Amino acid sequence: MTQDKNQNLPPQIMLYGNPALEQIAEEVDFESDDAEKLDGQIIEMIATMYSYGGIGLAGPQINITKRIIVWDHQWVQTKKKYENLHVMINPEIIEESSEDLALYEGCLSIPEVEGSVYRPREIKVRYVDADFETKEETFSGMDARVIQHEIDHLNGTLFVNKMTKFERDAIIPFLVALRQAYRKYSEGENDNDGSSTS
Repeated sequence: MTQDKNQNLPPQIMLYGNPALEQIAEEVDFESDDAEKLDGQIIEMIATMYSYGGIGLAGPQINITKRIIVWDHQWVQTKKKYENLHVMINPEIIEESSEDLALYEGCLSIPEVEGSVYRPREIKVRYVDADFETKEETFSGMDARVIQHEIDHLNGTLFVNKMTKFERDAIIPFLVALRQAYRKYSEGENDNDGSSTS
């Protein structure tokens, strides 16, 4: 997706191999965290998700270390952004169905990789919405899957760690190569100026 040169580019997506993707995100503290900064982070996440053509994004994927997720899996088909946009702060799965369903998943942080992941078909989530209202809501189907995928990110877990063993074994060499490439890239950045681009 191209952008006007005068526009600010969206943040880089953290790619597989970046240790930030393996860290557990911190809960948002509504008493001590700056509300204006929080709003800005949410806006940044939404813009990044759409810019990269994603259907969901978790804070850690763009180096926001808070428990925030955004998602909208319908816009890819409808081409209408924001109509089905969801924001969840401090999401917590409090109930899940006993029935699991396997579907293919992908991830902006691991381009070109897809695999089958078993997840509960239905979940109940307690979360704080973009208006800072606490809610409990039940989700099923693709809604439930995207939420679970993004909450995994908040817990430092990537979908490849939950793929079926057969499929995961098949991509291990590729994952190893990605991790090595990131290590070389980060070492090069540190040699240049002692900082990373993220």
